[in-house]
Amino acid sequence: FCMLIIHGFLRKTAGDASGPLFRPQFVPPSVEQRQGIAETLANALPGVEHGQVKLSLGRASRSEVTPASDADLVIDFEILPPRKATAESIQLFFDRVEAKLILLSQGGAAASRLASALVCRRISMGEPQQVA
Repeated sequence: FCMLIIHGFLRKTAGDASGPLFRPQFVPPSVEQRQGIAETLANALPGVEHGQVKLSLGRASRSEVTPASDADLVIDFEILPPRKATAESIQLFFDRVEAKLILLSQGGAAASRLASALVCRRISMGEPQQVA
């Protein structure tokens, strides 16, 4: 499993209350936004085709870089192996994907290209991270 953080993506719902026991509620991403995130990730990863990125869990998180009225969207995702592939080719596929995820997690040009692709879809992001 992997994780992607999209800073400031979630907005508070209308009618939010406040108080010590209140947990703010945020508007979840739309179907189109989720599809855009999955497609953008597929395009950024070597050998990954549309439909091979499975977004499994999204949750709100707060950070210093996010305004008080917003929250970061943390998305867990997995990459599905190619169909009709040998064990050897599947291992090579996942080795390439892992190498790209490591490169993306370090920032730099590759992460900037992914962020630009998400911005083109009106989505802004943090650094992707690999989760064991």
